[in-house]
Amino acid sequence: MTKEKNTTTITLTIGTSKITPSTVNDFAHFSDNWNQKEDGDDPKKYKSSVYKDKDIYWEAALDTKNSNSQDSVQIIVVFKKPDTTGANDILAKDCYYGSNGVVVGRAKKNPDDNAIEEYLVVFSVTIASTKVTTFYVIDPKLQIQK
Repeated sequence: MTKEKNTTTITLTIGTSKITPSTVNDFAHFSDNWNQKEDGDDPKKYKSSVYKDKDIYWEAALDTKNSNSQDSVQIIVVFKKPDTTGANDILAKDCYYGSNGVVVGRAKKNPDDNAIEEYLVVFSVTIASTKVTTFYVIDPKLQIQK
């Protein structure tokens, strides 16, 4: 898959052996290809810079320290938070679904400079030993990069 210049790739790294609904913010962490990391330990504060009219890729990875290598993680869907739609929207569509473990979205052509949008990521964790899949929701942010 060839990516154009200024494409953002956001990786959600998940510790499958310790994640539960009450610990999702402790064992699911974001990073991106611009070397941005979370502000502290709260993924809700994570802001990834994206460029106008450019693709955004979301992918999941195992946290090797806190996961069984046979477990699997996958981003299922990325969508706008229902209560935050408006003039400063960054995502071009309301919802993007995953394919082959990757969700591909796109930033609008002309959102306001430095606009910030909250959005939701739905991901799954499948524990290999039990074959149980659990779904989680986490809500980071996007910010337009000049």
